[in-house]
Amino acid sequence: MSVKGVSCAKCFHVQEGEFEMGQEIQCENCQLVYPITYDEIEGYKAYHLKLIEQRAKQRRKEIEYENMGIGKKLGLKTLQVIGGTIGLLIIVSIAVFLQTHVFNGNSSNQAPTYRADGTMVGTKADAQYFSQWDGSNRELVEKVKQGMHDPSSFEHVETRFGDKGKTYRIMMTFRGKNAFNAVVTQSVTATLDKETRTITEMTPVQ
Repeated sequence: MSVKGVSCAKCFHVQEGEFEMGQEIQCENCQLVYPITYDEIEGYKAYHLKLIEQRAKQRRKEIEYENMGIGKKLGLKTLQVIGGTIGLLIIVSIAVFLQTHVFNGNSSNQAPTYRADGTMVGTKADAQYFSQWDGSNRELVEKVKQGMHDPSSFEHVETRFGDKGKTYRIMMTFRGKNAFNAVVTQSVTATLDKETRTITEMTPVQ
């Protein structure tokens, strides 16, 4: 009976090669001379199985990274979960910083008005581009879903916009599941062409 490898019964050192059942060999590690029995063969099989499992585990991690979804397709190197007080402070700081450039997306039938902080109140004209229910823009929502790992997990949080004449500059915050099934919160900015209703310049807010 020919075997591809054995494991020393004393030190468990693995030797690979062509061996025959009953053949006496010397361990390369502890120098023990022993005849090959089923114990040495089974020890090698256990070692080989463990090696295969380790390689399979590593490959699963590589596949999970390759399928990161929104993080990968929006050009992010990694998609990190921002948690606790530090994460909350970062999100709030970003929102405050961008407040003068992208404005509140809630629509109404009022004439254009601006609050003291520069936030824009939506008008009747804005209502054809932004939902009166949650202020989201349908085109941007669909664009983001296309890049998500699990589009069905999409949850709109907030949309702000600035009217630039022929275009809107939009910032949308949303939640969704990544490849590890964790719910993460992320924001993107984009430009919406009013005439063609196409989304361009979509960029993640880091």
